Amino acid sequence: MRAVTHPFPGAFAFREGRKLFIWEALPEECLDDGTPPGTVLSRSPLRVKAGTGCLRILRAQFDGEPEQDGGSLGETFGEGSLLE
Repeated sequence: MRAVTHPFPGAFAFREGRKLFIWEALPEECLDDGTPPGTVLSRSPLRVKAGTGCLRILRAQFDGEPEQDGGSLGETFGEGSLLE
């Protein structure tokens, strides 16, 4: 994830064809159990598998929607769902 934020495009992923901009996240260590990158590990806090670690998403937004904190956004994700 590159260190870019507003007004630049920022890091992004796709979920069910919708673009998700990730504005603020923290790297975290997590168990490397073969879970594919992009897998949602928890909803609150919103944690996603990334390479050999995890990202805790603090602020993000779907294209055309308001920015949300990770906890609120996490309510829309199911554990095990995949970001591409």
